[in-house]
Amino acid sequence: MNYFSLFSLPVRYDLDTQALAGRYQDLQRQYHPDRFAAGDAKEQAQALTMAATINDAYQSLKHPLKRAEYMLLLHDIDINNE
Repeated sequence: MNYFSLFSLPVRYDLDTQALAGRYQDLQRQYHPDRFAAGDAKEQAQALTMAATINDAYQSLKHPLKRAEYMLLLHDIDINNE
């Protein structure tokens, strides 16, 4: 899953961090595991996985260095193995 797509943002380094934060809050409200506490085990597991993905994506995109590294990974460039 492309992190930029997850947040409905264009793939670009110069990112609107306010839009990112707002979309993060919207997604967390939508997929927070507590909302699925009464659901079955499959729904709870999916919500937990999605919440973790949202958190990872947000952390990767909100920090400029991590964002640059992620953008390179989108082009199959892993700076940790170069």
